[in-house]
Amino acid sequence: MTKRSSWSIPYLIFLVIFVVLPLLLICLYALQDEAGHFTLANIGRFFTDSDSLATFALSLEIAIENTVICILVGFPAAWILANSKLNKSFTTVALFILPMWVNALIRTLATAELFTIMGATLGKGTLLFGMVYDYLPFMIYPIYTTLSKLDVSYSEAAQDLGASPLKVFFKVTVPGKEKN
Repeated sequence: MTKRSSWSIPYLIFLVIFVVLPLLLICLYALQDEAGHFTLANIGRFFTDSDSLATFALSLEIAIENTVICILVGFPAAWILANSKLNKSFTTVALFILPMWVNALIRTLATAELFTIMGATLGKGTLLFGMVYDYLPFMIYPIYTTLSKLDVSYSEAAQDLGASPLKVFFKVTVPGKEKN
């Protein structure tokens, strides 16, 4: 092992303790009954219990809605940030990245407290708002990074060859060809 590759050992230890071990414990508990014996009854119960299936379906629905909203809001925001004609300031980029520096739990609790202060009922709409607020920077920043590295000459060439702005967007911008 080289000296440089040994730098990854603390990350590997962290990964094992905080990712792999908890997942293994979840699998272990899912495959045990109350006495600690191996059973597949818990999995069968999950697929036959209507409450579990409804909760799972609602979770999937909210995850899909959150993803779609983040894409619909995040891509235009990232495009504006990456477009040097529209965004002349690094401060704007920093304001979009700044929420990523705050712990997700603190952001979530602060958002819930704001809804409580405003008197809003905590339901699906407030949950979606909070999730979009939490995950939007994680959608914007990677898209912004990719868009800022795009070679503009491809878009210009497509426009010179008569491609419509929509065609340039879907054939050049979305696939994205980064500068070397």
